[in-house]
Amino acid sequence: EEVNLFYNRARVVLNIHQEHQKLGANPRVFEICGSGAYQVCDANPYVESLFGKDGIGIYHNEEELISCIQTALSRNMQVNAANAHQITLQRHTFAERIQKVLAVVGNL
Repeated sequence: EEVNLFYNRARVVLNIHQEHQKLGANPRVFEICGSGAYQVCDANPYVESLFGKDGIGIYHNEEELISCIQTALSRNMQVNAANAHQITLQRHTFAERIQKVLAVVGNL
């Protein structure tokens, strides 16, 4: 609950994956989107496939990072955050994820 409050107070939340997470999504991706906050995330093919560029800011290098943050601070990114929030609620809740795991396990 406390982290959610911090996310909601921020105009932009920066999310950087660790090296071993480069081909997946860290839990913060879903936590930030689930809170309704706007996030800027390092380039990650998996995350981009889930949310596209209309939901979260994606950067590939330092220049793009600075640009994404400046854009988020100078514009209202609420529509983008709302898009990512909806995608998270529709496809990426714990209940949804568990159903997918059970389906895979059931097919083994």
